[in-house]
Amino acid sequence: MMAGNTSGMRIVLLGPPGAGKGTQAKKLVDALGIPHVSTGDMFRRMVALGGDLGVRIQAIIGSGHLVPDAETCEVVETFLTRESLWDRFMLDGFPRTVPQAETFDSMLSKRGKRLDAVVAIDLSEQNVLARLGGRKSCPKCGSVYHDVSLPPKMAGLCDRDGARLTVREDDQPEKILERLRVYVRQTQPLLDYYERAGSVRRVDGTADAGEVSARILAALRDGQND
Repeated sequence: MMAGNTSGMRIVLLGPPGAGKGTQAKKLVDALGIPHVSTGDMFRRMVALGGDLGVRIQAIIGSGHLVPDAETCEVVETFLTRESLWDRFMLDGFPRTVPQAETFDSMLSKRGKRLDAVVAIDLSEQNVLARLGGRKSCPKCGSVYHDVSLPPKMAGLCDRDGARLTVREDDQPEKILERLRVYVRQTQPLLDYYERAGSVRRVDGTADAGEVSARILAALRDGQND
């Protein structure tokens, strides 16, 4: 556990494809003792609860459209209120746009609170390609391997069932680059917004997962001492 008062931290986690946000979220939840909340988790919970909001979200998702900013913010406010999480959270996948960030700041402000930090895991285009481009999966059992960091015992074959490994369409180089461009296009204005507020804690994500976690915790600790 890092020093300082982390039990009430409110954090947003950002990172490009391949940055290992899921892995980092698990490590940080253990270290900080705050819940990890993804946009997908919130949407699924609202749909399961039903009601007007759940029905609307289900209809939007079912039609294949992205949930608009207004409805996304309504889900976040409803979820955090129901779960009593306004004092402590690590948000993953929200906010995605500047209007969402502005609305969220207003939500926090009316409760006398503010965001403590926006953790941005930085990863170069070359590193994103190396991490995702080397990934292969088993079409039978779904096991995931990596040419460098997690190779199968026999090249090209799944350890569990011997099936020939495949590269997902999303992990083709051109698809990876497009996902990265979309991330940068969507996220840069958001980072600029939070940079102006002094909330961003940038962390080099090229090291192994344990080292990246240590860097994030150090950045959060330094931010508390500002």
